[in-house]
Amino acid sequence: MWDGKFVISISGDGECGKDTAALFFSKYLGIPYLQSTSACVVDPWWKEIQDGWWSKSNLQRPIKDIIIEPDYYPSKQDFHTDRRNRRMDWVAYIEHFNMNYGHLGVGLYAKAVEDGNQVLTGIRRTDQFQRCLDYIVDVAIWINRPGTSHDESQEYDANMCTYVIENDGTIEELQDKCKDLSYLILTDLEYGKHTAVWIENMMDVIDNIHHG
Repeated sequence: MWDGKFVISISGDGECGKDTAALFFSKYLGIPYLQSTSACVVDPWWKEIQDGWWSKSNLQRPIKDIIIEPDYYPSKQDFHTDRRNRRMDWVAYIEHFNMNYGHLGVGLYAKAVEDGNQVLTGIRRTDQFQRCLDYIVDVAIWINRPGTSHDESQEYDANMCTYVIENDGTIEELQDKCKDLSYLILTDLEYGKHTAVWIENMMDVIDNIHHG
């Protein structure tokens, strides 16, 4: 829990269905999912790029191995879309942000929750994830999609998570699995298995999941 809010994380290799699952869990748990981890940092990073912080000529670059000239990407959207080709750079920048903004080494994720996000996706480094488990995340979910290649930037696996969902069917089947797991999570919360937090109107949420 962080900032008095119940928080879940959704992890998995690239293209496994994390963002889709996040939308389903947001709906069924009644908690907001506003944006992905990368979307949380794209604005400050883009501003730094435009200000020349990441230019080759700047010998004080925060991360020496990352060079991005201000005119390399036509727009912030192009920069964000290209993250799939620069996963390790994004992982490194997120770690930089975590360690230099806020405290406890979870600056980005704390900011995301404080801004209203209660579903965190795309945490990739083991140390980042462990800090989130220690200070922020109440329930950790791993999405496994058979046939998806392992993403080298994804350091930890399902063994560090509370639950695993096998995304091995249609989107409708994934939705049903998220719905069923949401009911289980809320029921466990009611009986204090995860945390002492009480979600307002929890029984109404459970009833809506059960009958919806």
